Amino acid sequence: MPKTAEEKAAYKADWAKKHAVRLKLKRAAYYVENKDDILTKQAAYYAANPEPARERARQWREDNPERKSETDKRYAQENAEAISEYQAGWRAEHVEERRDYAANYHIDNAEELCERARQWVLDNPAQAKASRQAWREANPEKKRAYDKRRKALKRGAERSDFTEVHWQMVQQAFGDRCAYCHIYAPGELTQDHLTPLSQGGNHTLHNIVPACQSCNSRKHAGPVPVPVQPLLL
Repeated sequence: MPKTAEEKAAYKADWAKKHAVRLKLKRAAYYVENKDDILTKQAAYYAANPEPARERARQWREDNPERKSETDKRYAQENAEAISEYQAGWRAEHVEERRDYAANYHIDNAEELCERARQWVLDNPAQAKASRQAWREANPEKKRAYDKRRKALKRGAERSDFTEVHWQMVQQAFGDRCAYCHIYAPGELTQDHLTPLSQGGNHTLHNIVPACQSCNSRKHAGPVPVPVQPLLL
């Protein structure tokens, strides 16, 4: 038998290694038999030692990424309904906060989001077209309100001489591609005003470029995401 502290420690480590499966089963059985008591003690420890507890949890996650992933998946599967209810409640209580975050995120990551959207449309053209059509059908009032605002702005513009012939010329000049992300979308491009109508821009040839629906919506009344040369005649 080992005599010194070092020898005893080495002996215990060697014994634990040889009997790892046995120990694991023993610990699992003990946990099942004493689950409530263990959870109560853990809660009391976390309440009394929040910082050390968080640090230990963080360190465990770093040291055991695979086990952490498995634990998260198992927890999500076993508590799917409770998680869904919690998330729905949280979203309902933080509407303004979520809206502000989304707006700031889109501003800070405009180029990346534009590229991701462009790539998604390229990879899923049929699905993208169906999605746009589904939105129009599901939101007829929003679509009509949007069209009315656009028509009113066009009528109020200092110059409003952009015709259907001009629109065909512009699309042809840009090769039926979006002026911003360059996606090829013949027949699906929208008219985007470089200087928005709401900011005094004119509905005229020199202020309009073709844009996919995604880029047009993202730009909205803001600046152009990339430099663009309009059609000059």
